[in-house]
Amino acid sequence: MKPLLRLVEEIRHGIPSHYHVDLENRLAIAWGERKRKRFDIKPRSRGENLVATRENRARIIYLQAQDEDCLLFLAFILAYSPRSCVDFKTTEFVEFHDYALDNIQQRASPETEKLLKTMAIRRGFNQNLHYLNYMQTMFPKGIREQEPIGETLVSTAAESVGNEMRIDEIGRDDRGRQIERMYSNGPISQVSMFGELLSNAIQSSHQWRKERGLGESTTNCWTTMIPRDPNEDISITIWLGRRDGHRVNTALMVEPTWSSPSLPMPE
Repeated sequence: MKPLLRLVEEIRHGIPSHYHVDLENRLAIAWGERKRKRFDIKPRSRGENLVATRENRARIIYLQAQDEDCLLFLAFILAYSPRSCVDFKTTEFVEFHDYALDNIQQRASPETEKLLKTMAIRRGFNQNLHYLNYMQTMFPKGIREQEPIGETLVSTAAESVGNEMRIDEIGRDDRGRQIERMYSNGPISQVSMFGELLSNAIQSSHQWRKERGLGESTTNCWTTMIPRDPNEDISITIWLGRRDGHRVNTALMVEPTWSSPSLPMPE
């Protein structure tokens, strides 16, 4: 916990250059393509399989860290290497659940925003939905007004018209669907449309509390994604507070269908 909190303070006004290589490599793990099994003629060596397994485990942990708290995300992936993620227990997230709310009430610096855009273009994850969600949360104006970085950013990665975010070069979600449009930044007054149970769960989320602490009049607690294929359904992702989210889960009577490889299937 201490290295993480030290890094939070160290990168508050920008990320020192000696962290750039590790940051870029770990962001590529989190926001780049997942390492999948190869079925080509030349299989991976044992060492390559070990690295792929380790990076896939790190990807799960990094993305969960992003879901838990965007304000701590960059510090987290600098504090925890892919190797250290192997033994990381997701219950450890509880230790810093409320830290950002009490200690970090400012967005990341413009220098950090520019650095992330450069890395995203260079490593090819500028269309990744986790990356776009992070940038939308941390730099809501910047994702709408992408500034050219060198000669590689001829067109913007995403532009917003009103409350609409359009992904210019079709992105993919975690199910492999091609996403044509993504909508976010809804007025906070619309939370009541979800009904009492969901509305309370949304308003208990860290995402909602961070946005209100920053004085935002809109929220990214619900995001609508529209697939390119007209035969595929539209999906809505909703952010819920952990405790109230479990209550919603129970009320919906859903059954467990997947669990992190490091954890037993929930009962």
